[in-house]
This record gives sequence, structure tokens and C-alpha cells, in this order.
Amino acid sequence: LSQEPARITEEDTNEICWLDALSDVARWHPVEECRVKPSDLTCPWGSRSLQFYFEVDHFDGEKAYPIGWPRAHLNPAGWERNWQDWDRLEFMALATSSRPSLPKSALTIEFGDVKPVYNPSIEFPELDTWQLVTIPTAEIFARNPMTRGGINRLRVVVTEANYNHGDVLEFHVAGFRLVRSLICEITSLKATTPVIYAGQPFIGLAATVI
Repeated sequence: LSQEPARITEEDTNEICWLDALSDVARWHPVEECRVKPSDLTCPWGSRSLQFYFEVDHFDGEKAYPIGWPRAHLNPAGWERNWQDWDRLEFMALATSSRPSLPKSALTIEFGDVKPVYNPSIEFPELDTWQLVTIPTAEIFARNPMTRGGINRLRVVVTEANYNHGDVLEFHVAGFRLVRSLICEITSLKATTPVIYAGQPFIGLAATVI
């Protein structure tokens, strides 16, 4: 797979690596009641958008799991796989539906193909509204240590058990990017010394710095 070089920009105190190719429809492979096509909507960041379309079917689909997991996957390649030097993955997302609202676990994003995979759910409190989705890379690596060596698969999944038969769901996503701070920032600080005695020469501290 021939790749364009990484597009790097700066925004305030952050450095950004744009994963533009992840918005290429040809890179995604849908399964069962899932279709992927270019979205007619424009991302607030100006980048091209994808539409993941699901028509929930509780009777057909995979024979063993008629109420199953329609999905689509993409395999990052080359430099796209290396997230270890970055703080977080970000993208914009918007949901439309035949339903008036979506369940809390509306859509799942799965990282990696070796168990235990990390599969956080995305919530859409409002329909027809773009929202920023942020996933810290430290969480991905902690839940699936194999991903430290490279993200070899992304998967977008709908759990049909969360929906009614016949529900129509459209998830528009765009602007995949990796972000890291250009300055050091302490995100957590706690004492590890359980008791402080008179004359004790030190206090143990644990800090998370990004």
C-alpha cells in the first residue's frame, strides 16, 4: 500500500497527525447489515466524512447470531499504525436515526484483533449534532497491550440487542487524527506514602505527565 507522508499541523499547544486515509471508503470492509459510503455532510473541520449505515435486523444476518453485531473494519498500514508517541485519538461524529434517541452504548469502536481488545462505546446525547470523540491512547494500550506494537485493526460495531428490529442508524464520522501536547502537563498526582511520620525525610509521589 503506497502511502502519502503524514500530514502534521499545530493547533494551540497541540501537535496533530491527520489520519486522512481512514476516511477513505475503499479502506473499510463492512459485514452483515452495515454499509459504508461517503457522507453528504461536511465535517466542522472541513475534512471528508464517512457514513456507516445500519438497518437492524433481528431475523436475518449471521445464522448463528441473528441478533448480532453488524460491523466494518479497517487495517491501518505503515505509519498509521504507530500511536505510541501520541496522547489521544480524536474524530468528529454525528448520528441520525429513525429512532428519537439512541441507547447509551450506541456505537462501539474496537482496537486490535487479539484479545483482550479494547472496545469503548460512544454515546450520542443528541442526534444530528457533530460531537468530538476523544480516546486516550494510554487507555487503548492498557486494555490491549498488543496495540503498543501497532494498531493493526479498527472496527466499528453496532450491537443489535441494544436496538429494535427495523431501526435505521446512520453514523457520520470524519477528521481522524492523533494529538499530542507540545508542553508537559500533569494530569494526575497522588501521594504513595500511606503515613507521614515526624522526621520522615521524603514523601512518595506518583504523577502522570503528558
